[in-house]
Amino acid sequence: MRETAEEAVVQKSARVVEEVTVGKQVNQRQEQIKDTVRHTEVKVERLGGADDGSYYRNHYQSNLASMGGSYDDYAPAYTYGSQMRSQYKGRQWDDVESDLRSNWESRNTGGASTWETMKAAVRHGWDRMTD
Repeated sequence: MRETAEEAVVQKSARVVEEVTVGKQVNQRQEQIKDTVRHTEVKVERLGGADDGSYYRNHYQSNLASMGGSYDDYAPAYTYGSQMRSQYKGRQWDDVESDLRSNWESRNTGGASTWETMKAAVRHGWDRMTD
């Protein structure tokens, strides 16, 4: 007796069925659009005390120059006083002076206290913004 068998041979092979091409095409067009555009006008006014520094420079020349130091030494004190005035809005100098001094001294460390030297400039910056 003879035996025979069938054996199936399965194989995969890749073949191109379809090709896809990807590209980019640049077009320009001009379109006219009609619509309502919102418009806001802003009026900017210079606040009292806000200037180019000439006001503080003049104050320094007439009041503080004789104490020594340059205007550049005192300029941060003028700025500090005007900035603190807006932060402590509605409060009086005498009520906040100790807070201002502590804050000033914490910002300007590394030597003897400059508060007594710069206090007049800080106060003038404060008063300029109050006026």
